[in-house]
Amino acid sequence: SIAERGGGGEESSSPVLLADLPAAGFESAVGLLKRLRLRAKVTLDDVGDDFKVVVATPPTQLLLPADPRWSGLGFRGMVPVAQLAGLLTANVADADAAYRAWRYRAGVAEGTAELGGLLPLECNLAGLHTVSFEKGCYIGQELTARTHFRGVVRKRLLPAEFTGVSGGSGDSSVALPGMDIYLAGGSGGGDDAS
Repeated sequence: SIAERGGGGEESSSPVLLADLPAAGFESAVGLLKRLRLRAKVTLDDVGDDFKVVVATPPTQLLLPADPRWSGLGFRGMVPVAQLAGLLTANVADADAAYRAWRYRAGVAEGTAELGGLLPLECNLAGLHTVSFEKGCYIGQELTARTHFRGVVRKRLLPAEFTGVSGGSGDSSVALPGMDIYLAGGSGGGDDAS
């Protein structure tokens, strides 16, 4: 998590914006934000020790707002660490695995490990309210808009459910990153399976 405080005046009266950033790419995301702020009087602070992102899949809500990307993802919000103990009822590792499986079934990728090297439309980011076709002047806007208005996306992340998958741990209906996928009666996916 990162807090962005507007300049001018005391810190307590300045507006604060909390940004939900992935831990794996946190440093590079903060570096990009620092470059993009240009001359704006904005202070970026790491508040990851004070706030944690909490997600809840329906029917559980925990008084969190709906996930702004898509209502099918349930609820998502930043909660002060001091309030977490009363909210969490599951083992964090189990909860993370369950949420990841939930996202995979919905075809929603997040974080640099899953989205790195892909174009926004290949990751369905337009459907997750993260791409604007009306606002101009953002990095990659020309290519993204051209691809969208031509209606040709050559590859796209899609959810797929497999039956009879063996050899992995956990839920056997979810293909995990790096898992080889074989066509029935065909050859292995290897580099061709994505």
